[in-house]
Amino acid sequence: MTKAVVKYASADHGCGVSIVLCCPKTAHAFVLATLALSIAATEASDLSLGVAPLTRKVFRDTVVPTVPEGGLLLTGAGYEKVSTQLVIKVTGQKVSGVSVTVAGDLKASHGAVIRRQQVSLLKVVYVPHRVLETDPPNWRDHYPDPIPPLREPLEVPANTNQAVLVKVAIAPHCRPGLYQGELRVEAAGQDSRRIALKV
Repeated sequence: MTKAVVKYASADHGCGVSIVLCCPKTAHAFVLATLALSIAATEASDLSLGVAPLTRKVFRDTVVPTVPEGGLLLTGAGYEKVSTQLVIKVTGQKVSGVSVTVAGDLKASHGAVIRRQQVSLLKVVYVPHRVLETDPPNWRDHYPDPIPPLREPLEVPANTNQAVLVKVAIAPHCRPGLYQGELRVEAAGQDSRRIALKV
């Protein structure tokens, strides 16, 4: 009986394992399956969430802090519109079908609410930019500028940022207090994320 030996070595630790398979066809199938798993792991994507102030330009490669455990916190008073940027960071292959939604009203402990309709989500659009010698190095190919309403799922290219502006319009006679709600981020092949939104 012909035997085939398949050797597997760990890239991380350098240790190896030899598996003896009696059937060459089985060995061939095993090698193909192992290769497929290796390729899938290489092409995996990771989606993480960061935050940046309204006044900061978030380029495709800008490094931003992760969203705090307590979520996003905005402060303001009646008649004001307060904003922050939720930054979607993709590591690995591009991620499609990324949706950001507001999960209902923001509620305070005394019963008052900030209606879901008072929360706007705007997509930061990256436009082609001709780099000049006087431009900062990170301006490169795309400049974050227009912010139209976010109306459809996003496609975030590999190893880049996609900023989403979160804007809350506070009503003129809004009662003082802490209003709490939630943002949801969902994407194809990714776990659903929930981020607290507090005003």
